[in-house]
Amino acid sequence: MERQKRVAGEIQRILLEVLYGEVKDPRIPEMMSVTEVKLNRDMSLATIYVSTLGGEQEKKDMMAGLEKAKGFLRSRVAEGINLRNAPDLRFVLDESLERGNAISKLIDEVRAEDRERNKRLHGE
Repeated sequence: MERQKRVAGEIQRILLEVLYGEVKDPRIPEMMSVTEVKLNRDMSLATIYVSTLGGEQEKKDMMAGLEKAKGFLRSRVAEGINLRNAPDLRFVLDESLERGNAISKLIDEVRAEDRERNKRLHGE
């Protein structure tokens, strides 16, 4: 388990370096983030969670760009880690940041409504 985490962290570091420094696909935005990498038990598959700030079309384009670059990215991962076989890469859109932002916004709205209600109740 510890080795999986260490290898996943190394894969994440390598992917960020390659995506920001070597991949020139305009569909992959500069504001893209690799939020997490998870390896299966035998480390034959790496699930890479990615996110970006943008609309639905930008996200679709980003995912298409990542799929097209998958072979290149896998070869760069293979060069950078010491495994007998480089894992297959699977990209998954991580929308947890957006969900978190939406929840925070709702909480802020409820708090503002509570403050207004309290002001009215107490005659302020």
